[in-house]
Amino acid sequence: MFWAVFIGLLATTACFDLPGVSLKVHIKGSKVPIMVNELTSVKTQLPYEYYFLKFCAPDVVEPIEENLGSTLLGESTLTSTYEIIMGVNEYCKSACPGVTLNQYDINNFVWMIERDYRVNMMLDKLPVVVNHTDSGAEGKSEGIQVGFPIGYPSGDETFFVYNHLRFIIYTHPIDKSDSLFRIVGFEVHPHSVESRPCTYGQDVFKLPTREQPLREGQIGFTYDVEFRNGTKQFASRWDVYKHLDDERVHWFSLLSSSFISLILTSIVAHILRKTILNDFHRLTDLPSSEDGLEDVSWKQLQRDVFRRPSNPLLLSVLVGVGLQITIVVAMTLFLSCLGFISQHYRGSLLTSIIVTHVFLGTLAGFTAARLYKMFKGTNWLLLAITTSTLFPGIAFVTFTAINFSLWAEKSSAAVPFGYFIVLITLWFGVSVPLVFVGSILGFKRQAIKLPSKVNPISRSIPPQPWYLSLPATIILGGIIPFGLVFIELTFIMMSVWRHSFYYLFAFLVLTFIILLIASAEISIVLCYLQLCNGNHRWWWRSFLSSGSCAIYMFLYGVIYFLGELGMTRLSSIMLYFGYMFLISLIFFLLCGTVGFCAAFVFVRKMYSVIKID
Repeated sequence: MFWAVFIGLLATTACFDLPGVSLKVHIKGSKVPIMVNELTSVKTQLPYEYYFLKFCAPDVVEPIEENLGSTLLGESTLTSTYEIIMGVNEYCKSACPGVTLNQYDINNFVWMIERDYRVNMMLDKLPVVVNHTDSGAEGKSEGIQVGFPIGYPSGDETFFVYNHLRFIIYTHPIDKSDSLFRIVGFEVHPHSVESRPCTYGQDVFKLPTREQPLREGQIGFTYDVEFRNGTKQFASRWDVYKHLDDERVHWFSLLSSSFISLILTSIVAHILRKTILNDFHRLTDLPSSEDGLEDVSWKQLQRDVFRRPSNPLLLSVLVGVGLQITIVVAMTLFLSCLGFISQHYRGSLLTSIIVTHVFLGTLAGFTAARLYKMFKGTNWLLLAITTSTLFPGIAFVTFTAINFSLWAEKSSAAVPFGYFIVLITLWFGVSVPLVFVGSILGFKRQAIKLPSKVNPISRSIPPQPWYLSLPATIILGGIIPFGLVFIELTFIMMSVWRHSFYYLFAFLVLTFIILLIASAEISIVLCYLQLCNGNHRWWWRSFLSSGSCAIYMFLYGVIYFLGELGMTRLSSIMLYFGYMFLISLIFFLLCGTVGFCAAFVFVRKMYSVIKID
């Protein structure tokens, strides 16, 4: 248990980056290695290690900066034979004496070229970018893209490999002697050049015109290094990655959505406030009895509104876990917005989420216990076991199924067995004990006091209008919350499944706040309408009505899969829908918990203001 706690704290510490503090300086003439990352493709979503293909490799390949999050995401950073000397331009530099390809190696190259796999490299934590205008076979379109293609096909079914790389490194001097530099840009121009001794000069860049086809035999891999003065400061060197998409469209759509959502929620709050105040005014004019209360139908349920729901243990567990997830998401977004969780560290976001979720197990156990005790529950042991195993168990089983398919594909996204042991240890060695501690503390506290007692005999529920039936409230309750986050969700989906960078965390925080407000308000409105129609079974409905936006999220995932992604392999489909299921489940627990808590506070306050003997 203690070493698992140490690993978790160490992993979290490595993910934090004080903005403006990590300023790495390079001395002129010093060696700076180029790291290689995984090979990625939008069409398959199956990453592979760089050396899955037969590229030039050092004698000893060493992993760099591995952490829990990057390993779970299949991200790998390895050493390479590419090396630069700071401030020195070099041409036709050999990456290795040569690589001998057989038919098996060629088939691997062809398979990846056909599926648009891209090579990812990194220098001083900066991912390499390629300019479309200079990439030859990719046409004359303007703009940049992270990574560069492995090769390209020709019309006669011949495949060519990019075996010559021209690295353009942008630097910014920090002293007048031009001996100290900071790297502010990393660009590559890939070329396919027939393997033969270099014939062009050192100062003039003039590549041979004959291309290198994939064929059995030896192929040479070479590269050039050219340093240029960068116009950007070190603090703004990530700006180029932030403008891979049209930022104006993103800003306009997000601001419009935020403005509309604020108007809608204001209208709903105003109508609700006005209606309830009218009910309170009518109640204050009535004598202290239950005669003549037919005009205020929700008041007739004062002896049934806090009746114990069906399956209170499961509801308590869902609310406890949901509150835990809500706090984790809020803390992660807040720290990301401030820049403490930096995109410079691969896998830092996921590592922070996992470790924070593990150490907030006490909150989940405490909340579930307090709620369960209010429902007159006594089996604290079963509650603690369910709270600590239900959601983590579902996530672990889903993740394991995905991982088995990735193992079969020999993908680098397959998590090694050792990291499974780390996850299990964090779960049972840290999270489960903390949940038990929280449950014990919650049961030791006095039960939450409710404004009214419950009659022994349940009040009959009259026929309900169609829009207040359980299926209707589930369908209608999730439309507004999902509609408010739809635009931001589109950019997040692009970031996750199209390997782009997401950076507007301030707007994501705003969207998250709007989502919480909308989930709370829609749950309160539906709960109030339900009570006005004589239905006192509001506990589960308040959770399901706001949590139902997860259904729309999963359906959107299906539409996005059919319209934007061209996956055909079973393992790719399992990976996509497995993770979409987990994301939708998290969304369900988060929004459902917010809706439940808002409805509970609303009902408790409403029935505590007006008391009739």
